[in-house]
This record gives sequence, structure tokens and C-alpha cells, in this order.
Amino acid sequence: MARGGKRPGAGRPKGAKNKPKPLLDLLREDAAMRQRVALCAGSGMGVPEISIATGMTEDQLLTCFARELEHGRALVRADALVALKAAADDGNAAAAKALLVVTEKNDPAPDAPPGSSRSAKSGDAASRAVRYLQ
Repeated sequence: MARGGKRPGAGRPKGAKNKPKPLLDLLREDAAMRQRVALCAGSGMGVPEISIATGMTEDQLLTCFARELEHGRALVRADALVALKAAADDGNAAAAKALLVVTEKNDPAPDAPPGSSRSAKSGDAASRAVRYLQ
């Protein structure tokens, strides 16, 4: 064996090339695109509009992002609640208040009549957060 050279037969066979990943696999792995599709679907955009916004065909969109298209609103609301909780944990009083309003909205006070829920003033941060999460 010569110095600095390769051993004969070492490495990949001659003619072997790296296979690029198919486009659909790349799209499935892209978390930013997944979040973007969920946000678009959660805001009420249709499949044709989302396909234009993302630059992919409707078939690719339906194949790769079926879950996000079907459950976009729930995914966006969950992300917003997680962000609200993180802000409240960091000491943001408005976020803590908004989080309380959101949780109380879904769990009315025991002495409240059925169908009613506690609500905040229409202009404060908590009520704006609640309107966003509705």
C-alpha cells in the first residue's frame, strides 16, 4: 500500500452515488413548514390558498400535511396556550391573568348558572387573549 493512498477496494463501490431524499420526505421533516400549514389551516385558509402560499401542489399538500389541514385550529390553539403558559411562568402578569380567564371560561364557577362563564372587561389583555384563542 502506498503512503497517503486508499486501500484498493475501500469505500463505496464504483459508480455508487448518494441518493437524494424524495421531496415528500423532505417536506414531512420540515417542522417550520408543518407549523406554517397548521397556522394557515387554523386561520381558515383553504387548500388552494395554502398550496399557493407554500409553493407546493395541492396533491403534495394533502399527502404530506393531512393532519395539519384537518386539525390546524386545534394545533394553533395548543401552541398559543403553551406560549401563554410560558409567558405566565416567566412572570408576565397579563399572560397569567389571560390564562386564568381561558381556564375559567371552560370551567365556570360552581355557583354560576349553567351556560354562563366569567368574563373580563372587553378591553384588557386577558379578554383579547381569550378572543384570540376562541
